[in-house]
Amino acid sequence: MSAWLILALILAPEASARIGLSTQFIDVELEDLRPGGVYNVREARGVPYSVRNRGTDPVEVRVEALVPKAVEAPYAALPDPSWVEFNPGAMRIAPESLGVCDIIIRIPDDPALSGRRFQATLWAHTVGTGLFGAGVNSRLRLSIGVSPEIAARIGSFLEGRKP
Repeated sequence: MSAWLILALILAPEASARIGLSTQFIDVELEDLRPGGVYNVREARGVPYSVRNRGTDPVEVRVEALVPKAVEAPYAALPDPSWVEFNPGAMRIAPESLGVCDIIIRIPDDPALSGRRFQATLWAHTVGTGLFGAGVNSRLRLSIGVSPEIAARIGSFLEGRKP
């Protein structure tokens, strides 16, 4: 190692930065959605989607819906991530601050979706940070129409009431 490189390393100012994202929006389920319906998660659940910048520098964060790599029964993977929109879809978040956006869900007007359950992955991630980045995943679960369990209970109840 050359003497100049050793001297440069010794005299270089300390370079440290922290990068990280977090959210309290971990696993949210919306039930009794209707084909053709449009839903705002903030209005339905009373909480917006929020992301905290845990880093020491401002960051640009993009939020996207993804088809999940794995799903838990009785859910199926969301057929089309375009059902989920974010407003705004990107935000600049100051260090140790919170960025907030609305999640809008648009269910296609298809009666065949009634009784189905879907799961999506929400991915908030930094963009334009160079070599290092950060991201955080959340789970969004959607039940369209009456769930199969409730439909079965209603059917059993009605069967028991027949004269």
